[in-house]
Amino acid sequence: MKQIRKKHILIIGAGPTLKKHKDKILRFIKRKNCVTIGCNHISSILKVDYNIWADPDRWSEFGNLVNKKSICIFPEYYSKKNIRKFYQKKYLRYKRSEIRGRGRKKTNLWNSSSFLGDLKERKRCQIYHREETMYGCMRTVGSIAIFWSYIQGASKISVVGIDGYTFYPEELLKQKKVSQHCFGKGFTNEHVYLHSRKQDWDVYKTLRLLYKYGEKTWGFGFEIITPTVFEEFYNPNILKIRKDPNFQKWKEPTEKEYKKLSRKNIKKLRKEFNAKKIERNFIEYRKKWEKAGRFTEIPNYPLHLNFELIKGCNLQCEFCPCNSFSYRKEQKSRQKIEFKKYCEIIDEGIKNNLYSVELNGINEPLLQKDIYRFIRYASQAGILVISLHTNAMLLTKERAEELIDNGLTSIIFSIDANTKKTYEEIRKKGKYEIMLNNIINFLEVKKSKKVTLPSVRVSFVKNKINYKEWIDFKKFWQDKVDTVSSVPFSNPFVGTNKYIEIEKKYRIDSHVLSICAEPYQRLFINYDGNISPCCSFFGYEISLGNIYEDSIYNIWHNSKIKKLRSCVNGPESEQFIACKKCRLSFMKTEI
Repeated sequence: MKQIRKKHILIIGAGPTLKKHKDKILRFIKRKNCVTIGCNHISSILKVDYNIWADPDRWSEFGNLVNKKSICIFPEYYSKKNIRKFYQKKYLRYKRSEIRGRGRKKTNLWNSSSFLGDLKERKRCQIYHREETMYGCMRTVGSIAIFWSYIQGASKISVVGIDGYTFYPEELLKQKKVSQHCFGKGFTNEHVYLHSRKQDWDVYKTLRLLYKYGEKTWGFGFEIITPTVFEEFYNPNILKIRKDPNFQKWKEPTEKEYKKLSRKNIKKLRKEFNAKKIERNFIEYRKKWEKAGRFTEIPNYPLHLNFELIKGCNLQCEFCPCNSFSYRKEQKSRQKIEFKKYCEIIDEGIKNNLYSVELNGINEPLLQKDIYRFIRYASQAGILVISLHTNAMLLTKERAEELIDNGLTSIIFSIDANTKKTYEEIRKKGKYEIMLNNIINFLEVKKSKKVTLPSVRVSFVKNKINYKEWIDFKKFWQDKVDTVSSVPFSNPFVGTNKYIEIEKKYRIDSHVLSICAEPYQRLFINYDGNISPCCSFFGYEISLGNIYEDSIYNIWHNSKIKKLRSCVNGPESEQFIACKKCRLSFMKTEI
């Protein structure tokens, strides 16, 4: 472990200048023999001696990217269990608090809408330490790293990559010609530029307080050595970097503008902006979906992706292929989709106008214990519709909160019955009371949070056993959820010995599947990485490629799917066997 005491420390933030001037920064580290401290998952770009973390959500999402040779520094509220998910070495802790005093004398040390020209507010916004505890609102992990370095006895502190969210003009960010971070393009942190200004203003206040406290307590301030909007601390003579022609000079807001940048105003603006943006994107998405469904326009990339994140189901419904002997005994090298690979696909999709994802196949998605991470990544990346289809048996109150809080936009509950007797006859190993209680709890959690999403749908597959309960089912649920749907029965055992048995027991009517638009609209990613053209049980029999061998873009344009599109709605003699089985699975067979 490199010692920090009496050493030159280099704090490394995630601004766009980091990637741009990486070589100069590396030479500076070598020349000055600096001890490096990276912020969050910066070690995926640059190897650092120490890696400091603040937001637990960032750790949950990106902890797997940490360089194992770096020493991680965590806040005291991180649990050991959470840390050990990704990091097995010795680690360090830091303490910080935004509260001063106890009981009635307890004071928040920060007012985010304060104007520092006001003497009263200036006294209230403080930064100080007692022993190794940092007091005050740090705003960013970069500020925490600077303060921590002071306390550990650094002899000098330099900073790179703390550029500011408004380093580039709004127009260039909208066009995605530049970025707010060294990861991604465009608005990688906020979608409202006014909010970016507010964040930079808050950071500027923190840095000023920190600089003064450093000078007063340890006898020296810090310096930022890469271009930054925080020019008060910038030293251009160290790395001698030419001025970026797109750089936007920071302008200190007036007191009037501070009021405009209040949390309440920002929240309102963000809500309006996001609502309009979502509405525009959704209309665009549905237009493309309809055009693809009419075969008038094939999108350049699938509009929708299904991810079967993990193999298996906790129930044993007779009419589901999950209950087949061959599926349960099937042994493949991969039993789930890796989070890293999932993130790569989402990132590729965002660049190519992917609008929608569903996080299940013929499995039970809640078997994936950290499914909220997958939902959150898609939501933060900008995926418009994020849905899943579940039997609700594993849907605890805590998991309900995780799904709602992380950006799920639609959830479908498979129920198929309105009484305990019928439910447990159809859904083997299911418990009616548990299922019902979990769904009601989910609806209550959603109501308590005062949110409109996710939309909730309950599903009823009509068959011989349950068809008499459909009307009562509809009456029970119609004033509780957004949609109540009846789904035609499909027999997944076409071509097997079990087909006749399932037909006799469950089949009640036929459904004609004339036109299939699936290979024009979506792709289905199986748990082992194989890609199918649709969400049908029989889609598994058609492999278009594998995510571990090729990109979604290339698979969407390969010769296999082109051949499928050319015959899927053609004469029966030209259709794939799986397509024939699929159409037959909806039809009533005379026995």
